[in-house]
Amino acid sequence: MVRRLVRPITDVRYPLEAFGEAADPALLGGRIDNLDAVSAPLRAGRGALLDRSGGAADLSVADEWKARVDVVTAPVADSAGPAAGRAVLVRPDGHVAWIDPAGPGEPTDVKGLSAALAAWFGAGDGEPVS
Repeated sequence: MVRRLVRPITDVRYPLEAFGEAADPALLGGRIDNLDAVSAPLRAGRGALLDRSGGAADLSVADEWKARVDVVTAPVADSAGPAAGRAVLVRPDGHVAWIDPAGPGEPTDVKGLSAALAAWFGAGDGEPVS
């Protein structure tokens, strides 16, 4: 109840660049709707890649950022709403940095995910920092 009353007043939205295809501009830059799913990495000051596809999305490109970003798989039952069935990159402050434009059963936008990870978390392991 309190969250519902306070959210409209405190809903901070950052204008963010869409990496790759724009998935859902309404969610990009806003707070993640399911903060409980990603609370552990965020408390540790890490980013989180929330897999809302139930493990079906190919997120192996994120392995290069495993020192800074945790991949968290949400149960399919918890994957309701506009980003259902998609991967969502969450910054350590809880704001959405990237949303996979691919729907359920479509290939992940690996190029867009790599660009978002590099922009927010620096070069991947093994890549030179430019």
